[in-house]
Amino acid sequence: MRPYRRNIPLAAALGAALLIAGCDSLPSLPRIDLSGWFNGNHGEEQTASLDIVARAPDLTFRFHKLALTGSHVDRGSNAITLQFAGPVDSSLIADLQRSAPDWISGTQANGDSATVVAKRDVDFSTAPVADGFDLILKPRMAGAPLAAPTTPVETEPLRGAEPNGNASDDVDGLQREGLLTGFGADDHPGSGTGL
Repeated sequence: MRPYRRNIPLAAALGAALLIAGCDSLPSLPRIDLSGWFNGNHGEEQTASLDIVARAPDLTFRFHKLALTGSHVDRGSNAITLQFAGPVDSSLIADLQRSAPDWISGTQANGDSATVVAKRDVDFSTAPVADGFDLILKPRMAGAPLAAPTTPVETEPLRGAEPNGNASDDVDGLQREGLLTGFGADDHPGSGTGL
């Protein structure tokens, strides 16, 4: 046998021993966990995990090994309910609050769903990634457009400048009496219309 051929199996065995031992003298090599291959558990699926991808200006959680089937945002209570393909570990959902207590006020897991409640006014969204999904919390802007007012807005009366209904000569158009008469309603006392 040629001498260099004897060295190939020796070099391969030495390299494998260094990787298995997690040699600290070679910091550029990644650590590889091969324990599952040697104890017969190489067919088991890894459990779900959670990472924080970003903290500012938005908070982004990345769920690994967890399939999201749907979500429902409740803006009134500032919460999102996540629906999963199977049962979810309640400790994983509780990690949301433990890892970002300044953003999350509470969590609850129930079978294949989980609810996350934010401390601040946020917009929730989800996005699929290769091995799971991202949950994104984006603060709502203080200068965001407001909803239409629910109370009536006060406008100028139709009658004219004087409170007794006598319009001055400089007011143009039909006054209240003219409008009501034009629409066939009589607003005089005793007319029975209630106006």
